Amino acid sequence: MRNFLFAASIAERDKKSRFGVLAIGPRKYASVLAEQVAAFRRDILLPDFRGLIAFVDYEEYADILDTANAPDAAELAEFLRERIRHVVGRGDAKRHAPASN
Repeated sequence: MRNFLFAASIAERDKKSRFGVLAIGPRKYASVLAEQVAAFRRDILLPDFRGLIAFVDYEEYADILDTANAPDAAELAEFLRERIRHVVGRGDAKRHAPASN
C-alpha cells in the first residue's frame, strides 16, 4: 500500500487538496485483494483517510471508464477488455485442449 503513501506525498508536494488510490486487479483474485484493501483501510488508516482507497477488478474498471464519455477512456476500456479476452481465452483454451500424443 505504498502507493497510498506516494499519493499522499505527491498531493502534499503539489498542494492538492485531495488524493486517493484505486487499486485494480484481476477478478480471479478480487475477493483476496478487496479484503487486503479493507484490512489496510480498517487496521492502518486513520478514520479521515479510510474513504480514500478502493479496489475494483479490471472488468469493473473498464465499465467505469465507459461512463467517462471520453475517447481516451473508451479506448483504454476496450484495450483492457481485449487483453482480458486474449489472456483468459488463451488460458482456458490451454486447460481444455486435448492432450497430444
